[in-house]
Amino acid sequence: MSRRHVLAALALVGAGATGSSSQTLPQNVPGYPTVAQVRVVNAARDEAVPVVLRTDAEPLPVAIAGVPSVALVPTTVIPVRIGRQLWEYRQVTVGATQDAAAVLNAAGADGWEAIGGTAGAAGTVWTLKRPR
Repeated sequence: MSRRHVLAALALVGAGATGSSSQTLPQNVPGYPTVAQVRVVNAARDEAVPVVLRTDAEPLPVAIAGVPSVALVPTTVIPVRIGRQLWEYRQVTVGATQDAAAVLNAAGADGWEAIGGTAGAAGTVWTLKRPR
């Protein structure tokens, strides 16, 4: 069997595995499979693609190739977050003579992130947040 015949046979098997071709599903939409389409162009009349029609209810076997397997070590820790992140807030005042970068770096070492600053009479008031 030539390479063209094998590719066409694989495409037909894939089309049979995805369902009926009369059902039209949106393409390029997450969660929906694309419609299987096969086009066979033969160079000569004697290069017909053999097709076997099956009427039994047994599903066609499908082999998935080229997908790497993922194995995790039993001691692997997978970080997860709850659906809603809770935050803790803090304000730091940086005087006009102070180095703002040094003050914010010190707070950042404790996990704080600067989210905004407001200039005031005593200096700049920085609002910080970190996950609770």
